[in-house]
Amino acid sequence: MDAAANFGFAIPLSSGYNFLWTFEPGVENTLQFPKRVFNTSGLHTISVILTNKYGCSRLFDNIQVNVPVKCFNGDVVVSPNPAIVCKGSAVTLSYQPNADTCVPTQYIWMNGNQEMTNYGNTSSIQVYNPGIYWVKVKNTNCSYDTPSRITPQFINPPSLKISGPLSICNGSEAQFTAVSNGDTIKWLIDGVWNPDFDGQWSITIGNLSVQTHTLTAVVTSSSTDCSAIVTQNLS
Repeated sequence: MDAAANFGFAIPLSSGYNFLWTFEPGVENTLQFPKRVFNTSGLHTISVILTNKYGCSRLFDNIQVNVPVKCFNGDVVVSPNPAIVCKGSAVTLSYQPNADTCVPTQYIWMNGNQEMTNYGNTSSIQVYNPGIYWVKVKNTNCSYDTPSRITPQFINPPSLKISGPLSICNGSEAQFTAVSNGDTIKWLIDGVWNPDFDGQWSITIGNLSVQTHTLTAVVTSSSTDCSAIVTQNLS
């Protein structure tokens, strides 16, 4: 149940034919290749009347379809929840069973109507881009589409640019300025955080040893909690 059963003729048919499928009393379809979702399990008998352009008809009846008992009831769960992260971070999607009576042997991850073949057969994936995500789970007898559609949001970090010299003479000092639309800033020299520079958008550094150093600014937006990091080498 839940997954659509596909019907049609195995051989190509020329134009001019009309089709009248009957799936159950009062439920008909005139497509050549219709789909039908059966709401109850068990054996279903369908029929189709094929009519050519001359009005001649032939009845194909006693077509039997066995619909297995529904055994999947799970859904996609997301981490973090809600699925709002900074750009460059991942959102984790996983299939979570819910009183399922069978075990999936295949997971087909979808973005809208497009299969994401790069993820392979796995119950959990990580995504880094916006989309409409869900998963189709299968075993030998059943196919099930999860009901939820996950639409993660990826927030852009604040802008950030450092201005200042690329080299400092031994015994000299130099000033560096950060320009950003973020709210808070901290500075690191050679990867070591200097709390004296917290909140300062312009800093002066000097007395560095004769070697290549790195100056890093980290700016965070208070509204999104996303950060931007820019590093500059000093020689």
